[in-house]
Amino acid sequence: FAIIVVEKVTLIGEFIPVGVVLPALSPVLFGGVLQGTIISAACASAGSSVNFVIGRTFLKERVKKLEVFGQPPLEETKWYKALSKNIEKDGFKAALLLRLAPVLPIPIDAHWYVCGVTPLKLWEFSSAYFVGALKATFLDAYLGYMLTSAATGSEQVGASTKFVVVAETLAIVVVSVLVTQISLGIFNEMMAEEGFEVNEALGLADSAEKEK
Repeated sequence: FAIIVVEKVTLIGEFIPVGVVLPALSPVLFGGVLQGTIISAACASAGSSVNFVIGRTFLKERVKKLEVFGQPPLEETKWYKALSKNIEKDGFKAALLLRLAPVLPIPIDAHWYVCGVTPLKLWEFSSAYFVGALKATFLDAYLGYMLTSAATGSEQVGASTKFVVVAETLAIVVVSVLVTQISLGIFNEMMAEEGFEVNEALGLADSAEKEK
């Protein structure tokens, strides 16, 4: 939990895949894929909630005035206004979709600072983040379990069993991708209703990367 909090608050997850490595190791640490998935998602939710609380309290005005990738101050951007309006309508739904498809033109863990300066309630954010994180943490935990099992030789399997394992892995990956794409589509529609296309956000991020 402490490692995740540091990762979230400092945004080092943009450069070091801590959020992937820890869930991948969680089945070994906590005795199974299910246990690892739930504990990883809970820790990620709690860690991101720290960002949320910091954004709402100590850094509220700084976050609102922050200029990212050459954009206007955050509180003046179209995407922030559209996000805030959607949160006013249904905070849990907006937060859940944002966790499943964090596509705003800012670093991923910076999304949770921004959520702190919107009308979103803390319980809505924490619960939505936890539910949304289950997809990624399960995928990481499952793949991590398979890799560690293969590396340690803890499971001796035949050719037919290997085929089943590969099929399960591919199915999980495909479902994960579909969930993300569906969430992105719904989130895009919600934002478009408030005057902002998510594709604009992707374009802003790409432009910033090219300028670097």
